[in-house]
Amino acid sequence: MVGDWAGEPQTPEKGASTSAWRIHLDEHQMQCCRAAYYGTVNFIDDQVGRLLQYMQREGQLRQTIIVYTSDHGEMLGDHHLFRKCWPYEGSARVPYLIWASPSLGWAQELDIDAPVGWQDIMPTLLDAAGAESPVPCTGKSLMPLLKGETEAVRDVLHGEHAGQYDYQDGHHFLVSEHYKYVWYSQRDTEHLFDLAADPHEQIDLALRPEAETHLAPWRARLVEILKDRPEGFVDQEHLVVGQPHEQIIPGYEPDQFYPFL
Repeated sequence: MVGDWAGEPQTPEKGASTSAWRIHLDEHQMQCCRAAYYGTVNFIDDQVGRLLQYMQREGQLRQTIIVYTSDHGEMLGDHHLFRKCWPYEGSARVPYLIWASPSLGWAQELDIDAPVGWQDIMPTLLDAAGAESPVPCTGKSLMPLLKGETEAVRDVLHGEHAGQYDYQDGHHFLVSEHYKYVWYSQRDTEHLFDLAADPHEQIDLALRPEAETHLAPWRARLVEILKDRPEGFVDQEHLVVGQPHEQIIPGYEPDQFYPFL
């Protein structure tokens, strides 16, 4: 899938390195890439199946909660992009499956569209075990969702990635049940996608003539989230372009986490 906002890749067709972020491949090459990727996914699925079969035989699934998730997705050619660290669905959306033994009395086979994140895993498991979450904690227990007691635990989820690999690609995004807003902090590029009507993010509402009316509320939400951040992303209720957006944790240098950079 290629969005109306993506443009043509500024890279030569074929011959791109495996570490490239933007690649122009023909249809056959893309099919080979996707086949290999799907093969790795199938392999993991087989190994998880082996583990669950063993637990079933040993009677270890009773009183058990299983959370299946992953690090990041793979753009795999969508919008002419590869690899991770993008705010788009191929990269930012990951598997998030939670299973509990029926003996625990949870609702079964729920398909939840509400925005949730990794930070919710710890509070959820602690809540399930009857323990308190530490304070402060940005995550929320998903137990009310899993028991069918509510439809959402938050209105929007904030995500970001510093320009660790390509400084101009540092971004923030907000995602709700139906929409996603993206702001690139170094180049002031914005996207707005209607995920309910356009799950593959092929239509950028920020490019429409009436865009400002729709973008303003999302900017205001992001301002509220970033206004106390030390980078200075906000000045007098406005987003500020070009502020430092490179440290994983303020006060720590990147090479403390990634010495190979």
